[in-house]
Amino acid sequence: ASELAQWAVAEIDSLAAGFSAARADLAPRIDALRGEVRAARAAAHAALGTWAERCVSEARAVDPAARVVKLAVEVGDGLHVHDALTALAQSASAIAPNAIAVLGVRQGERAQLLLQAGPELASGVDVRPALAAALPLIEGRGGGKPDRAQGSGSQPAQLHKALEAAATVLQEGR
Repeated sequence: ASELAQWAVAEIDSLAAGFSAARADLAPRIDALRGEVRAARAAAHAALGTWAERCVSEARAVDPAARVVKLAVEVGDGLHVHDALTALAQSASAIAPNAIAVLGVRQGERAQLLLQAGPELASGVDVRPALAAALPLIEGRGGGKPDRAQGSGSQPAQLHKALEAAATVLQEGR
């Protein structure tokens, strides 16, 4: 018990020193930092949403009546690819609800694809054949449901060709 108490005191003192706080001020300091982290996460989430809206809006502006909205982006290591794709897919649903989003994200040596039918499209849209046409180009694997499918591969240099292959299949209605 004595060893455990000595260890706990040493850990608490180390934490207090790391936060430049007295032992008694450690709990309030940690609570304040938790609040700062929550605020920073909320700001990052809002910024990600704004970025995604801008990206999708620019892609949609190319041809506002198009059946397919195609978008490729590259993200750095500070952003998780899943978060980027999720934000882009949400924005595509809101901005182009009557289109199929063909989204690609490149990060380092990986490429990720997400194909999603807009919420206003009739059932009967199946994006899986388009994904199947795109995946070999990025040496990837994936799958999904008729209205939403995704995959990833190890050839990010081929991302634009993969998106074009998927868009071609979707525009032809196959």
